[in-house]
Amino acid sequence: MKQIFFVCAVLIISSTALVNNAFAQNAQNAQMATEIETPVNVINSKAVRDFTKAFKQASDEAWFATDDGFVVKFKQDGVETRADYNKKGNWLHTIRTYDENRLPADIRHLVKSSYYDYDILQVQEIEKPSNTFTYIVHLEGKTKLINLRISDADMEEWQKFDKSK
Repeated sequence: MKQIFFVCAVLIISSTALVNNAFAQNAQNAQMATEIETPVNVINSKAVRDFTKAFKQASDEAWFATDDGFVVKFKQDGVETRADYNKKGNWLHTIRTYDENRLPADIRHLVKSSYYDYDILQVQEIEKPSNTFTYIVHLEGKTKLINLRISDADMEEWQKFDKSK
């Protein structure tokens, strides 16, 4: 009887591991499917014209089609950048990802004066057509991870995580 119970337990654990592995593989495949580069001749020509005009110093560009439009990922001045366009080729926003050194001094001061015991891990700068900027600042402390959202000098804790969990 103990042997039957042991065999059943091993089978259940093995099948659970296989199912979890299958889910992980499916998630990885889905991520890879969304990252398939799209040829430029398939992209809306208005988006391509806007991109070449707005980002003259861009390098390593790669275009992707999405359900809502188009995304172009590229580097500009050494900064990882992403610009999103709708299906009609209208620019929606640009997201730049960089470290603390490129953060504007006033924004850095605002963050460091309130979160002086935290390290700035990464910054995402979101530029919108109205020439407004929103900064997502990723912080790490001894026990917490905090994501701040800063817009128009208004700073809020957008997300907060305990590192122990």
